[in-house]
Amino acid sequence: MANMKNSNDRIILFRKAGEKVDATKMLFLTEYGLSHEADTDTEDTMDGSYNTGGSVESTMSGTAKMFYGDDFADEIEDAVVDRVLYEAWEVESRIPGKNGDATKFKAKYFQGFHNKFELKAEANGIDEYEYEYGVNGRFQRGFATLPEAVTKKLKATGYRFHDTTKADALTGEDLTAIPQPKVDSSTVTPGEV
Repeated sequence: MANMKNSNDRIILFRKAGEKVDATKMLFLTEYGLSHEADTDTEDTMDGSYNTGGSVESTMSGTAKMFYGDDFADEIEDAVVDRVLYEAWEVESRIPGKNGDATKFKAKYFQGFHNKFELKAEANGIDEYEYEYGVNGRFQRGFATLPEAVTKKLKATGYRFHDTTKADALTGEDLTAIPQPKVDSSTVTPGEV
């Protein structure tokens, strides 16, 4: 059986162009998409019609939940209004590089602008936002390093996809890092449920 890709292993990072800082991971992303659309023109001739080429438009899009202190959501909203150039990475965290890229992961690299920020809120719900990011030119394939802050956040969740093989069994630190519900026995009165 094929080893299917798990969407949770795809990590989306952004960085404002020109800043010498680690890229920021989008948190609480619930949906992600990447589309490429070719705008081709057809020209009719006496020998039939043919495509004259055209341009390709690439767009990243997604939906993320918001949380108190979510500065990144504000940053994306400002980037749409202020037309700020951003770098972006789509990293496949389960596909490590080889040889000189052994500490990195398969990735796509983009440069472009955030074109849409839409806040969505409903009664008794969790706020979320949708974004669209328009890619300048063609994306590049390569391998990317996950910033230390990102790897710490991923490890702190204690939960990631594990394969069925013994080589990827849940053991050691991964096992003890999984958050578990706990009851503080000092606050429970006997007979109480």
